[in-house]
Parts: sequence; C-alpha cells; structure tokens
Amino acid sequence: MRSLFWKILASLMLATALVASFTFGVSRLSLEERWLFHFHPALKDFASQWIDRHEAQDHAANRQLLQDYRRRFQLFVQVYDERGSLLTNGLPPRVEQLFKQLHKEREGKAPRPVKLTQTVLAASGEEYLFIYRLPRPALHQWLGDTWLGRSLLALCVLGALVLVSLPLSLYLTRPLKRLQRAAQELSESRFEPADLAQISQRGDELGALARDFSAMGKHLQSSLSNQRQLLRDVSHELRSPLARLRVLLALQDKHADDPQQQLLNQRITRECDRLDLLIGEILELARPDAPLGAKQRVSISQLWRSLAERYQDSCVAVHFHPSHAQLNGWPELLERALDNLLRNALRFAPEGSAIDVSCQQDGAQLLLSVRDHGPGCPAELLDKLGQPFTRAANQGNDGYGLGLAICRRIAERHDGQLLLANPPEGGFIATLQLPT
Repeated sequence: MRSLFWKILASLMLATALVASFTFGVSRLSLEERWLFHFHPALKDFASQWIDRHEAQDHAANRQLLQDYRRRFQLFVQVYDERGSLLTNGLPPRVEQLFKQLHKEREGKAPRPVKLTQTVLAASGEEYLFIYRLPRPALHQWLGDTWLGRSLLALCVLGALVLVSLPLSLYLTRPLKRLQRAAQELSESRFEPADLAQISQRGDELGALARDFSAMGKHLQSSLSNQRQLLRDVSHELRSPLARLRVLLALQDKHADDPQQQLLNQRITRECDRLDLLIGEILELARPDAPLGAKQRVSISQLWRSLAERYQDSCVAVHFHPSHAQLNGWPELLERALDNLLRNALRFAPEGSAIDVSCQQDGAQLLLSVRDHGPGCPAELLDKLGQPFTRAANQGNDGYGLGLAICRRIAERHDGQLLLANPPEGGFIATLQLPT
C-alpha cells in the first residue's frame, strides 16, 4: 500500500472502527453492575433507604418507596433476607401486562430487561439480597441523557480520533516541513539534495515529490551556476580587449597632432568607459543571487558612517539622519543597495539641493529611504522602474537602468521590497522596506 490515498483511506476506516469499538465498549460498560450501582440515580441509594425503613418496621413507607421508583425509573425490585424469604410484594401491579411483556421477550419482539443483583449487609448484621429489573430502553435513555454517559462517549470518540489522526498527521507533516525547508534553502542557494534522501526513499506520492524536487533543485542550481560562470567569462572576454583598446588609444593620443583625432580618441575612451560600466552593473545585478553566508546583525548607524565618508565631497549635500536601529542581513549587499540609491539620487538632484537619507521603524519593518529634490519620475513608469534596463525619459544617456534593478533584487534577497514614489511636494523617494 504505497499510495497516500490508500493510507489515508485505511486510517479513516481504522478511526471509524475504533469509534464503533469504543462506542460498543461504553455501552457494555453502562451495563456493568458496579458502574450502575455507583451512578444510576435509582440504584445508588435505594438499598440503604429500603433497609432503614424495613428495620424501622415502616412497611407502608417501603411500599410507597417501591411504587415511587417504579413510576419514576420503571424499576422493579425484589428483596430477600438471608433465610430466602421474599420481603417485597411478589409481582408489581398490572400482572397481566407484565406477563404479556415477558411473552414478547421470549418471542424476541422486545429486549429483555437488565437484571442486577446486590447483596447488602445492614448495620444490624442482617444480610439482604436485592434483585433489580430495569427496561433496557429506559437504561439507554438515561445513559444518553446523563452528562457522564455523554462525556464517556465523547472521550472515547476523541481518543479514537487522536489515536489515528496524530500518527497520520506526523506521517504527512514531517516530510512536508522538510520540503518547505528545502524550498527555503533553494531560494537562498543553500540546497543540498542529500537532505531529502530519506524522504526520497518513500514509495508514496511524498517520496515522488521529494525526488522531483531534488531533481528540480539540482537543475536550478546548475543553471544558476552556469549563468554566473557565463557572466564571469563574458565580462573577462569583454574587459580584456577593452583594456587593450584603452592602452592603444592612450598611446595614439600621445602622438596625435590632429585635434579632431584627439577628440575622436576621447569619445572612443568615453564609450569604452560606458561599456566597462555596463559590464560591471550586469555582474552586480547577478551577484545578489550568488550563495552567501549566514545573515549578520547590521547596524544602520555603521552603514550611515560608511556611506557618509564616500559622499562627503559630492556636489550635492547628503544628510544622514541618525538611527540606532538594527536588522538581520548581509552588510555588503545593503551597502551596495544604498550606494546605488544614492548614486541614482545624485544623478537627478539639482546642484545646491540636498539628499535626505533616513531610517524609520514600521512595526517589524525598517524603512531605509533616500530622497532627492529632482524632477521625479513620470507616474506611469513607477511600477516599471526596478526592472532591468528600464529608465526614465528624463535620464538621457546616463546609466543603463540597472541600478534600481540591483536594489530591488537585494531587497528581495532580504525578504523585503523596493518602494518608489513621487512625494507630493516634489522630488523622488526610494525606500528599502526590510524585516528586522
């Protein structure tokens, strides 16, 4: 039985069988003499009441007691002393109806009454034998009406369900939780197929899922590794001739007397620089997907100090608002993302204006914001910014539209997001929303 369908079906059938067995057991227990004498209202104190009245010679009270119990509980009682003498009336009233009832019982048309016996030693030393007869329908009705009977039945049903559902739940949820961890590890490029080896050996659907997941993980990791290697190889193959071309241009520029030739060489050099910058940004875009170590506790104030030293001589003032917040992450990636946001802001900020860098706590999230006072971005492009090679119309030929894409990928690597907006008072604000 390898299929989960048959295992779950068998578990449900087992639970049903256990519930039926426990229900039958409770019904059998309800007919046990000790249980009935302890809990049934007609039996638990009848003997003591009858003996007290009998030894007090109050026979009229005893007859009334017997009639009351027949009326209230349909209980018929016979009492014998230790000499075998019957101390109660032999048969209850309406003898004819009772004989008809007994005749039906012999024919199997009605259930036989429950017959119980009880021996009681009185304080006087006399021993009495009580014989009780209770109709089964009345007894079953009392069992269903009493809280004890309902509680026992509910406990038995609950116990049977727990007995079956708990192992079944563990059997199903443990491999699913392991697959969930494997999916998280795969998203962080830390997946090891050997971690699913035990689940893969199962012969059911979960084992097949684990085997398919391992194969998918191997393929994805191989594809990502090949992609990163291709980017490194392409960057090397492109940068090597670029470096040689720069050397040749520098040598030619020294010996060039024609001003037009010098201008052409300078233009070619600028294009080489732009191409080198493009290669660097493409590599940087792929770098956040590379395997990283464990996250660290990152201090925002330390990030501010590192960035402030880098931009202290810029033509636009950069104001870092003090913050003592911390978050879990990779310091190098966070610094790279903020550096890209600052460079993007410097590109559009008017000379003499200021750029504000701030950190705000929003519940379990940190909002790292970089705001400039430039022209902003057209509203229809806000949702597209952050995609590779997407640029605003007012950007001109400066940049390739990869800076915000790098920031967005770094934010997603930290389980956060990049938020872009045009403030009502003008300018542009980019915010990294990251969990602490």
